[in-house]
Amino acid sequence: MIGLLLLAAAGAVPAASVPSAPKPGYTQTEERQVYQPVYFQDIAPQTAADMLYEIPGFSVRRSGGGRGLGQGGTNVLIDGQRVSGKGNDPVDILRRTSAEAVLRIEIVDAAKLGIPGLSGQVADVKLSQTGMTGRWAWRPTFRTRLEPDWYNGAASVSGRLGTLDYTLGFENGSYRSGSAGPEVLVGPEGAIVEEREEDARWYGDRPSFTMTLGWDRENGHDANLTAGYARNDTDGRERRDILFADGSTGFRDYQQQEREWNGELGGDYSLDALAGRLKIIGIQSFEHSPTSALLLETGPEGFSGGDLVTRTVDEGESILRGELFWQTSDISTLEAALEGAFNFLDSETLTTDITEAGVFVPDAAGFDTARVEELRGQASLAFSRPLGPLDLQLSLGLEASELSQPGTGLEPRVFVRPKGYVSAAYGLTDDTDLRLRVEKRVGQLNFFDFVSSVDLNSDNESLGNPDLAPSQAWLTEGQVEQRFGDEAQVTLRAYYERIQDVVQRIPLSETADGPGNLEQAEVWGAAVNGSFPTEEFSLPGGEIDFSASFRESTLDDPITLTSRAFSGDQKWAWGASFRHDVPGTPYAYGFGANDRREAPRFRFSEVVRRFDEPFAYIFAEHRDFIGTRLKVTLGNVFDRVNEEERVIYGGRRDLEPVTYTELRERHSGANLRVEISDTF
Repeated sequence: MIGLLLLAAAGAVPAASVPSAPKPGYTQTEERQVYQPVYFQDIAPQTAADMLYEIPGFSVRRSGGGRGLGQGGTNVLIDGQRVSGKGNDPVDILRRTSAEAVLRIEIVDAAKLGIPGLSGQVADVKLSQTGMTGRWAWRPTFRTRLEPDWYNGAASVSGRLGTLDYTLGFENGSYRSGSAGPEVLVGPEGAIVEEREEDARWYGDRPSFTMTLGWDRENGHDANLTAGYARNDTDGRERRDILFADGSTGFRDYQQQEREWNGELGGDYSLDALAGRLKIIGIQSFEHSPTSALLLETGPEGFSGGDLVTRTVDEGESILRGELFWQTSDISTLEAALEGAFNFLDSETLTTDITEAGVFVPDAAGFDTARVEELRGQASLAFSRPLGPLDLQLSLGLEASELSQPGTGLEPRVFVRPKGYVSAAYGLTDDTDLRLRVEKRVGQLNFFDFVSSVDLNSDNESLGNPDLAPSQAWLTEGQVEQRFGDEAQVTLRAYYERIQDVVQRIPLSETADGPGNLEQAEVWGAAVNGSFPTEEFSLPGGEIDFSASFRESTLDDPITLTSRAFSGDQKWAWGASFRHDVPGTPYAYGFGANDRREAPRFRFSEVVRRFDEPFAYIFAEHRDFIGTRLKVTLGNVFDRVNEEERVIYGGRRDLEPVTYTELRERHSGANLRVEISDTF
């Protein structure tokens, strides 16, 4: 049915909208679409990533960042290989690689590659490093009511020395964000109890250093090394002026701080062995994250209370993985893989009361320590080959893990779960591809779900749950890709997922909730994205990109026992953008908009609903401004409104009445970003 609908839509496109000849630099074969550097000359790309994001209809899928390596991950390869890193994935590397190093970019169906775990369209970026090239960018941003962000920028160099390819990069992903607006507190009878004016500001600096090295030896031995170090220094503050119903006033001040640093070292080594190709991968990562939250409140009688919560979390992951790949025939491949990993989380939390005299008094019951460890191993076998008109890929795997919480007296728990998938791709015509995938998935637990925590800003407590089990799911998805010449493309995806042991918030005591397992849940939805050039509509050099998705989920609420969506699940989203590179000039301009809607968020004694207006932006670009590229973007053009309704109950929301309702309206204002960049 999906294929018929998309083909019908394809037939509705007027013939005049199909280019009569391919754009220079583009070729298409039965197996892949190939984009040469000349294809991108109109936009004068500076990095390999600039090219990647300009490929019509291709959507980059970043790695989920979960524990372990497993199979799949991002749908971007470099020279036909997956990058053996987590904090430094291939897209990050391409953002630091000069466009001059790109030989071509090939878009191919994952089923034709024989690389386990990949699905849908995959971009294989072919590089040829010579000499040394580099790029720098400075991106100051100015927002209404906030301090300017002068420190956002990046610099990188890449090249080749003998048999060594290298990429070095520095970036500061700093930000200055905030919002302000009114909030009212409404009692159960509808009377206004408090009127509030709130101002929230969140400032952060995230400097990072990365290094990627690669050796390609003539004897067939290849090696790669990745290393990275990053900081995340965040300061947030929310101030609230309060007008009570009797005319008296109050004030509330919430402050939050984080001083995180993290590092990762990874590498891989490949060689011919056992009549195949052996690859050994190792990764070690560590993160140290001290945070603090301070709350001070005053009422009509003066100071009414204060709290300070400090928490220090250390996390680490060690991974060793081996992959043995065989080309069993001209058309079939086989891969066997073994992976072992050790993960841990250490948490130490201290709650301190603040007296009216400003004295900090540690809460005797407010000190908590926790440690969570996981030892995990998995084995998999994947086979790929064409079967008539179909490109098939099958994988079978087994995952075993041991979860423990030292110091609690609890016995370690062991989980053994099978997983795997079968995927098929079928070229219906030269321009139409069909894909089908059925997969058994094993979910990953968030170690923070084992640890109790307090949110001072929302006055919520979340209990840790030592009995959590990883979820399991069956996923079925189908995809249709329709191309119209070399630049227009539409992809439609539909899916259905049935989940066991889904993790959601459940009651864990008489007064609080926390993460827990529900027996089962279902998810289904559809998504469409595409690109269309505007040349055949009398506007050469223009392109329209669009995407839209719909998602529905259902489970039995653990408190009311009624059917509802996942807490905070995305219901729908859409986005559209237009870019016009004016032919024969260094100028470009464009605009875009996007919006999304989430399901309500459910807790033990509250329900939160958010309503956001669309976000819109416009930009203009000059590709030769005093020898540099200048891009100016005005974001949040219409100062969209973010609304929130928070309904608070007196206890369990199925047993107790509503105590009050918070109605919030926030404006973040327009922001202006100036990006100046160049290559060398």
